[in-house]
Amino acid sequence: MPSSLDLQLFEAMPGNSALLLPNAPHFTIIAVTEGYVQTSEKPKAELVGKGLFEAFPNSPDDSTGGIVLRAILGKVLETKCPQNLPVHRYDIFTAAGAFDERYWSAVNKPVLNENGEILYIIHTAVDLTLQVRTEQNQKVFNELEKRYKEILAAPVLMCILKGDDYRVAMTNAQTLSVWGRSGDVVGKPIIEVLPELAGQEILDMLDMVKKRGELLKTYETSVTLLHNGTEDVRYFDFVFQPFYEPDNATVATGVVVVAHDQTKQVVAKKKAAESEEKFRSLIEHSPVAMHIVRGPDFVFEIINKKMLGLMGKTKEEVAGRRMMDVFPEIIYQDFGRMLQQSYATGERFEANEYPVVIMRDGAEVQLFLNFVYEPIREKDGLLPGIVVVAVDVTEQVTARRKVEVSVQEVHAIIDSAPFPIGVYTGKEMRIRFANQSIIDVWGKGPEVIGKTYAEVLPELEGSGIYGQLHAVYSTGVPYHARNQQVNLVVNGVLQPFFFNYSFTPLYDIGGKIYGVMNTAAEITDLHLAKLQVEQSERNFRSMIVQAP
Repeated sequence: MPSSLDLQLFEAMPGNSALLLPNAPHFTIIAVTEGYVQTSEKPKAELVGKGLFEAFPNSPDDSTGGIVLRAILGKVLETKCPQNLPVHRYDIFTAAGAFDERYWSAVNKPVLNENGEILYIIHTAVDLTLQVRTEQNQKVFNELEKRYKEILAAPVLMCILKGDDYRVAMTNAQTLSVWGRSGDVVGKPIIEVLPELAGQEILDMLDMVKKRGELLKTYETSVTLLHNGTEDVRYFDFVFQPFYEPDNATVATGVVVVAHDQTKQVVAKKKAAESEEKFRSLIEHSPVAMHIVRGPDFVFEIINKKMLGLMGKTKEEVAGRRMMDVFPEIIYQDFGRMLQQSYATGERFEANEYPVVIMRDGAEVQLFLNFVYEPIREKDGLLPGIVVVAVDVTEQVTARRKVEVSVQEVHAIIDSAPFPIGVYTGKEMRIRFANQSIIDVWGKGPEVIGKTYAEVLPELEGSGIYGQLHAVYSTGVPYHARNQQVNLVVNGVLQPFFFNYSFTPLYDIGGKIYGVMNTAAEITDLHLAKLQVEQSERNFRSMIVQAP
């Protein structure tokens, strides 16, 4: 053991040191410096004579300090060399009756005799608690500053409003931009910064959150702001979070407001809704039959009165139902298959005078429709449905077919008529119809159909007949001729023929002349016979006059 003088000299040393015996695992303290007593906050009597780990027991919150220090001292005994202990935590039990978090660095230096054996260990500790806490606080501050800057630069609106008058404690650039204000708003009541909020719903929301201390979320909430005297209605998704002071977590003293500006999206949705409403109105008031079917099941979404009348259904029977449930007879016809194809390919489809059979009052009804399938495309390219436009042309088709049958019958009658008949259309007098009788008179074949009258009978140039036809076409006044000589080329020879003929104007449904009908009777033989009789009579009279 060292002498009392040696111990006194050790205790008078500067610094924070303790002289330890190498009696592991106790490492009994035999002397301490005044600095060590002050740093450990224990009187000398509670240190000297006790083991190091008895004087400084491990904290229940952190036992690693004792484990590390014991290992370092063991290494001193093993190596007989000084061992440094870097910064580590070792909590101290203070006079206040609780452990105090402390941080230390230590140097453990062995004292050897002439034989190289360890007599003592000088344990010198440096209290780095203030330095470590300063560094920790700086780290926390740096992190908070980083987060604060991130909040200020965040692409969302954020502000903290404190007090009963909701003074602006903090706000970011995004918020100031939307408010149309500068940074001098901090410390001012929100109603002073934005007086236009008076009477608006958002103030009631702030009161409710602060009073109840409960989180509140709202979506697409409208707020009217003033920018240069002009009202600007904006829409926001809000999160209102009660704000508590660090020393009072029970009573909210303000509100943290986070908002996403949804104005563009809301305005776009409203425009889309208005456009949808206009589109619906257009369909419902359209003078033609229209409806929209949605999805692969073709559910009726919009249907106008014209289409309901065409289908023979009421709106209640159709709206919201699948086409196959309302018109099972259609879905399996070509009309229905083409609808499925249009939906599958996204291609427009149209057809005219298309036959469709539907059921009305339990009976099949044959319709003829001009219709269009126009696929509806969303912005993302998806095909949600099809617009169907239909025009009922059943009456026209039926009437035309009757006319066509009638025309065919008339053609058959005319064609079999024993006298010449021809029909010429347009100013150029194009031959549209010529029966066999007139073709025979002309000495031609069926190839004359589609050619002009002048092309087929160029020999009539100068006869006045072209002028007669054009006069009838222009004036609508029929022309009749009797015993008219007409020279025609038959079998390559120009020959005289005699006709009684008529040119009669033809009118369309609108009362406009579209052609001329030519009817004729060839009287060549009668005319020649008459001439012979007249010549015989003249000869007979001459004989009587000359008789004696």
